[in-house]
Amino acid sequence: MDPGLSLYQLLDPAVLADPYPLLTLLRNPEQMALLDADHSLIPSAVEEMLRYEPPVQHTARIAPEDTTLGGKEIRKGQSVIAVMAAGNRDPERFRDPDLFDIERTDNRHLAFGWAGHFCFGAPLARMGGQIAFSALLRRLSGISLMSQPLEWRENLGLRGLRSLPVSFKPRRAGTQTNQRQLLSTVS
Repeated sequence: MDPGLSLYQLLDPAVLADPYPLLTLLRNPEQMALLDADHSLIPSAVEEMLRYEPPVQHTARIAPEDTTLGGKEIRKGQSVIAVMAAGNRDPERFRDPDLFDIERTDNRHLAFGWAGHFCFGAPLARMGGQIAFSALLRRLSGISLMSQPLEWRENLGLRGLRSLPVSFKPRRAGTQTNQRQLLSTVS
């Protein structure tokens, strides 16, 4: 297997539409080391990646009727933006919300929405993320960021990277370090 695979060959685009979750792990090396040492943490790591840096940051709705929300008057027909990413960092909901913790146990986040607007693809996305990170950790070791600048997608609704320059070693004896750019084709 060529270690310079397209990110889409490693991570299901329906799950983690870009390399951003891997960046989150690499920016938290103690969590990356913990996950690399204990693959049984992959399910909770995927949930924490979704909570900590959700790919969908916000959603907009139109008020169907006059209402009051959080002490603010909202008129029928008025646009309302719900910033789900902010809800995922709510200190009344999450202990140490700004801490990236792959061992977080109570992690009912808003990455897939809520109630009637919950993403029906969430179970598939979760399963895909678990399979993808399992494959990534099984196949590559010593993954680290290269010093190249990060290239961000120009999309306010979907947070993410166009590419993630990393170096790594395949988990095979006698191979040399490779430097590749894992690419995402999502615009």
